Amino acid sequence: MKTAGKQELADQIIQLWGAYKSDPGAKLSPPFISLLRDLYIKASDIKDDFDAMNDQWKSFHKRNPQVYKEFERVALALYRTGKRRASPNAILGEVKDRPTNDYSPYYARLFRQLHGNKSDLFRLTPSRADSIFPLRRPI
Repeated sequence: MKTAGKQELADQIIQLWGAYKSDPGAKLSPPFISLLRDLYIKASDIKDDFDAMNDQWKSFHKRNPQVYKEFERVALALYRTGKRRASPNAILGEVKDRPTNDYSPYYARLFRQLHGNKSDLFRLTPSRADSIFPLRRPI
């Protein structure tokens, strides 16, 4: 299951648990209630993981703005040479203060947000970074 799909499913499970808890007269079997409770706990953990990764990237980016500047420099250089597809991971590999590849979706989306006319450089798939930089159609 894709990352964004997991987040959406987690949100739906959390909403379902909230609806059950707000309706004390709900007629659900004890095994179903137990399953729903277990799914709610797992969904909460998934949501916490997404939030934690987003917070880690925001913190890293704030402390290390030079990483994005270097990412942007390399991406724009590739674009100027006529390259129309690039890997955010490969670009991060050329950055001096290289962060974890887990951050590549964030940098690709930030680039897309700031350089919409060059947004076709990265083929973006659903990611936890979408909660910070929602995917939009290329400009």
